[in-house]
Amino acid sequence: MTIEFRPLLPGHLGTIAAQPEQQLEQVSMIEPAYEALLVAGKAEGAWVGPRIVAAAGLAIMIPGELAIAWCLLSPRAGRYMASITKRCRRVLFDDPITRVEMWVNTDIQHGERWALALGFTRETVNPLRKRGKGGKDQHVFARVR
Repeated sequence: MTIEFRPLLPGHLGTIAAQPEQQLEQVSMIEPAYEALLVAGKAEGAWVGPRIVAAAGLAIMIPGELAIAWCLLSPRAGRYMASITKRCRRVLFDDPITRVEMWVNTDIQHGERWALALGFTRETVNPLRKRGKGGKDQHVFARVR
């Protein structure tokens, strides 16, 4: 089946069967106020047939200057990661925003590889302790124009 990218709408994040590493984050992401912030920026879902297998976007913090890149992936996204990465890179490089940050839990090894594949640079030498949901340590990655 082919993958199709569509604008993300409220309620879509709750329909993703998140990968185990992101299930804790998904609980927060589907809270109405948080989800509204995520879908208000540039946000798309990756659909395979009737199912959404991934969602990603830019949460705008300071218009034109700062955004936070985020994603939510299901285990089914794996076979489509090349297409998802290509789409995310295009969105990132087409957007004129000055700085985009991505926060990656240190226990998700493929998260760091994906951040680098998207053109981000790791800015933290040491992890930010207990920065993420559930007290997870995180590294900060950024793409700066």
